[in-house]
Amino acid sequence: PLSEQVLYLENISTSVLVGPEQLNRLHLLMLEAAEILDLDPPDLYIRQDPRPNAYTLAIDGKKPFVVVHTSLVDLLTEAELQAVIAHELGHLKCDHGIWLTLANLLAVSAIQVPGFGSFVAANIQDSLLRWLRAAELTCDRAALLVAQDSKVVVSALMKLAGGGSSISGELNVDAFLEQ
Repeated sequence: PLSEQVLYLENISTSVLVGPEQLNRLHLLMLEAAEILDLDPPDLYIRQDPRPNAYTLAIDGKKPFVVVHTSLVDLLTEAELQAVIAHELGHLKCDHGIWLTLANLLAVSAIQVPGFGSFVAANIQDSLLRWLRAAELTCDRAALLVAQDSKVVVSALMKLAGGGSSISGELNVDAFLEQ
């Protein structure tokens, strides 16, 4: 679809492709995580953005890719960053993009049905939200498989919840888990 093509072009035109000749350290983190998860490594892009985030995009006919924001690279340790990359690879391993698209199409179609359509669409949306949470937990498990250390994954999640590069050294995983 045209919207996917626009999204693809927008991402590759505003990001830096990571590889052996450019940001090799990040490239090696991706290769190792992909090998552990038994996946062909997707492309990895770094994008300038003050909001710490990462996401995956798989578009029909194109090589899938992962985008990591520069603020995330600045915020996380190398092990935490690899855990985030592994989380994104988990979405690819489980084909989450396909299922999310299908569920959204069902919800949009259901709302068009007179009478019970909005009821069915609401139930689909409710189920979709539960499925999305389960999908995120599944991807957290992929991060754990790669990191082999739960504190690394929890630390990355903690920093995403309320960290900043200037205070990350003062954050405490055990205190975070107790809250």
